[in-house]
Amino acid sequence: MIKKMLPWVIMMLVVITLIVVAAFLIWNNLFTDPGAGEAAQARQKVEHVQGSRLKPEKIRALTVEINDVLTNLASGDFIRVSFAFELSNENAKEEFELLEFKVRAIINQTLADMTPEDVKGSAGIDRLSTILLNKINQELDEGSVRQVNITALVIS
Repeated sequence: MIKKMLPWVIMMLVVITLIVVAAFLIWNNLFTDPGAGEAAQARQKVEHVQGSRLKPEKIRALTVEINDVLTNLASGDFIRVSFAFELSNENAKEEFELLEFKVRAIINQTLADMTPEDVKGSAGIDRLSTILLNKINQELDEGSVRQVNITALVIS
């Protein structure tokens, strides 16, 4: 009788093990944050990056200014703004200067979607700088924009 029951007992243990493993996998997939892995990868990527301070002469040499951009905001108000874009290297600066028309288009497009409240205050200036930095860096192949400085801003 034990010999007849042995295959059934083994089969039941295998089935129970498979059910437990399946439940564990489903539990992990349902109750974990899907963005947590991406955040950890991003953190790991920049973990050993060390920032270096550039000398003022080098910063000035890698900076491109775009002055007096005048455009409409989404609310119908006008905005006049000037920028200083700090680039990562000489090649990036040359490419940026060649693509200045695209940069101006990106600036106009970004500002056209904003209201005066979106641009007001230091939080608004930071938001605009961040948006422009991300959009312009997508266009550059030879380097990147390190920083966007808003040197003048008038809303009327």
